[in-house]
Amino acid sequence: MKHLLAAVGLVAAGATALHGQSNPTPNAELKPQEQTKFWSVSAALRGFYDDNYTAIPKQLGPLRSFGLEVSPSLSLNWAPAETLVGASYVYDLKWYENQNQTDQTHQFNGKFVHNFTPRYRLEVNDSFVITSEPTVLETTIISSPVKRTLEDNLRNRASILFAAELTPTLGTELGYQNTVYDYRQSLSDLNPDLVGTVGPSRSAVLDRMEHLLTLDLRWKVLPETTGILGYQFQFRDFTSSESIAPTNPFLFPVIRADQRNSRSHFVFVGVDQSVGPDLRASVRFGAQYLDYYNIHSDKVSPYGDASLTWTYLPRSYVQVGVKHEHAATDIVGDPTYFVRDQEATTVYGAVTHQITAKLVGSVLGQYQNSQFNGGGAGVSGVDENFFLGNVNLAYKINPYLLTEVGYEYNRLDSKFGRDYTRNRAYVGLRATY
Repeated sequence: MKHLLAAVGLVAAGATALHGQSNPTPNAELKPQEQTKFWSVSAALRGFYDDNYTAIPKQLGPLRSFGLEVSPSLSLNWAPAETLVGASYVYDLKWYENQNQTDQTHQFNGKFVHNFTPRYRLEVNDSFVITSEPTVLETTIISSPVKRTLEDNLRNRASILFAAELTPTLGTELGYQNTVYDYRQSLSDLNPDLVGTVGPSRSAVLDRMEHLLTLDLRWKVLPETTGILGYQFQFRDFTSSESIAPTNPFLFPVIRADQRNSRSHFVFVGVDQSVGPDLRASVRFGAQYLDYYNIHSDKVSPYGDASLTWTYLPRSYVQVGVKHEHAATDIVGDPTYFVRDQEATTVYGAVTHQITAKLVGSVLGQYQNSQFNGGGAGVSGVDENFFLGNVNLAYKINPYLLTEVGYEYNRLDSKFGRDYTRNRAYVGLRATY
């Protein structure tokens, strides 16, 4: 469940981010229980059954297992006056009975928000993750939907944003985001096939650093309507020293990972709209120009990002959204005409409903369609589809303890021999203080 919650929550948060006008008090962002004390601890214990925990095709013999999951967490929030300082850490350990294996995830989030005046606001965020789960590593467009090994991979995303109200109707936002991906698997971890060909490794095709610079101008058309004119510059730098082609000098040339580097320019218009405190919507649409400067190639594509959050009853809400842009991918195709990236469309939705005073149900879903840019015949322009779903019921026994039962579904439809289906059911307890 936490994988989709992360995806939907982060995208929705980005859609309802700072508007550059009438900046809210930082502690208004805290939940009621977070406003009463500066710390909280939580721990979850689950029993589960996973029918394909390495996410491999059916013909390769998926590994099935019962298991136990333990997940303690700690969060800190300090919000004096016009400042918010927050931090959280979540540790997740899964033990698989089948092969007596463990799978660990570490997630750290830090946040600093300060209102210099009601017109000027600064926000700094950092999210650090070590995991083997692709939907935890990446929370919007997923570059590698497979989980063939239990290796630990690293992602760190740091951002800073400054919002200013220049006049009562005109505002601006200036932001920078840096994201680093470091995959553990290297060429030395792989075994050669029958003809001595090895790789490429996940490090070769996915290790990268991404820089994203954003500048928005915001016009307050009406008290609850803000028009947006925006520009973004993105630099994607692949950092591995390995070749993205299989390693065999008699069959394949050496293709440096940085041949996939790109510079992107986004130009878009949009609107942020709220209807009272219960309905918020955000829409961005425009174009993305990509320059693959190391191979003297370029491309223009549509760009879009839209979301809506509706609280239709107390403690019951709906979140839906869609995003379209280019993203990194682990697919290479023909090394001579290698895949530059994927043009991906992600659609997501979540419903959380307060069934009774103690019973809460949630349904979450995400669908990603990827079309590969380059890769030669049989790869270029070919689609791959990735589905995620979750159903969860949580019953609150008392203010500190709840029990939950749920089901997760993953499916990858691929023409490249890596399609799979994964089902996971769980039941457990969660204590919070």
